[in-house]
Formats: sequence, C-alpha cells, structure tokens
Amino acid sequence: MVHHGERAEFLERLIVERLIERTDRLSDEALVAFIDGWRSLLDVLSRADLWLPVESSTERSMVEGLVERIRSAQERVLNEES
Repeated sequence: MVHHGERAEFLERLIVERLIERTDRLSDEALVAFIDGWRSLLDVLSRADLWLPVESSTERSMVEGLVERIRSAQERVLNEES
C-alpha cells in the first residue's frame, strides 16, 4: 500500500520530470509560454464545477483534490529548487 507521503514524493518526482526538467532547454519566450500553459491547465482543471455535471460531486471533489495536491507538490519542488 502506498502511503500519503510516498504519493506526495511520486507526485513531486513527476513534477520535477515534467515541469522543471522540461524547462531547462527552453528559450525565455518558450519558458513563459510553457508556464502560462501549465497555469492555464491547472486553472481549467480546478474549475471542475463548470465541466463536470452536478451529479458528479464525488468526481469533482477528486479532481479538485488532485489539483490541490499538484499545486502543493509544485510549490514544494520550486521551493527546493530556489
């Protein structure tokens, strides 16, 4: 069984691989576009109330929880990088 701390560690590793390491090779303009796209994706996902039907409150809660975990893991990773 995967514990909460292990899940956070896996999510942080995924963010490092898909967010931090992918930005190393980008030009300044491409980096700004990448970060803007990342934020926009999280913003869209966080508005599950708009794209999931009312009957899907369980699914909506799961998506909102996932977005919050992604944002928390991203903050931890970025704090470690600075």
